[in-house]
Amino acid sequence: MYLCPRLLRKKVNVTDPTKLIPELPSPNDLKPFPTQVSIDFNFHKSAVRAITISPNGMFLASGDEDGNLVIWNTRTTKIMRKYELPNKVIDCIEWCPNASYCLLAVNNEELVHLIAPELAAREVIDATKAILEISQKTWEIEGVAIAKEKRHVEWLF
Repeated sequence: MYLCPRLLRKKVNVTDPTKLIPELPSPNDLKPFPTQVSIDFNFHKSAVRAITISPNGMFLASGDEDGNLVIWNTRTTKIMRKYELPNKVIDCIEWCPNASYCLLAVNNEELVHLIAPELAAREVIDATKAILEISQKTWEIEGVAIAKEKRHVEWLF
């Protein structure tokens, strides 16, 4: 036996449409509103387009429309590193999620920069330098073998 779904629906008879709107709390019930700034990161003069927190939560990286990349200490708001990248607008920033490396990828229009800010323990800094050196050697060997018209990326070290 087949039952039509339209036959199973019950009609709701709405006499007062205002009863369908949920009752919102009063603004006084939502207090206390924030009344002061607890942390303020001041440097950028133009709009900040990208922001990211390091995996350990100790650093914040921000990029603006003027090509400025700033790495901050999240506890003190002190600027740890500043970089001025070419091509103006910084579109995206991301930390390497692997805690074994201290590496930051920054998209700056058509370029992607890999930056090792050296803001970690000596072992992590050494491991980051080593992987970048291995990448450079690999590119020098394999990059020559790949025809220029078949390359999708060009590495600059």
